[in-house]
Amino acid sequence: MKLLSHEERVREFNEVYGRQLLVALHEATRNAQFRDIIFDEYQKITPPEAQLLYADICALHRFGSPVRAGLISRVHGISFESFQVRFFNPLEQVVSLEMDERSGDWIYRARHPYIAEILYEQVFKTTAERFDNHAKFITRLNPAYSYDR
Repeated sequence: MKLLSHEERVREFNEVYGRQLLVALHEATRNAQFRDIIFDEYQKITPPEAQLLYADICALHRFGSPVRAGLISRVHGISFESFQVRFFNPLEQVVSLEMDERSGDWIYRARHPYIAEILYEQVFKTTAERFDNHAKFITRLNPAYSYDR
């Protein structure tokens, strides 16, 4: 982008990234500090169970699809109501909760799939850790829901 005029940079920026400012900033600067900020934010989440929930939501949301509350409930053995009481406050700045009109189910999303990918890579560093993370979801997917397919 350095070789482009100001107008061309603005146009390229808008075309490629639209309103996804955090992602755009990271892409534009390739700033390692951005990754550090995301990981530091993760490490400050308490209790540790909330960290694990966030990491798992990111592990799935990095593919772009929202994460069904029912899947998180089955994987972690926690009811939706318990999630609301115990973990919503620690995660409210990093995870959004919405009712999905299409499925009629509650869904979670990280702030952005790209942020989810960055966190996933920092939390699950080895192939074995990534395999274990995927394996715990595979046995609990419900193919009756499109997001689980």
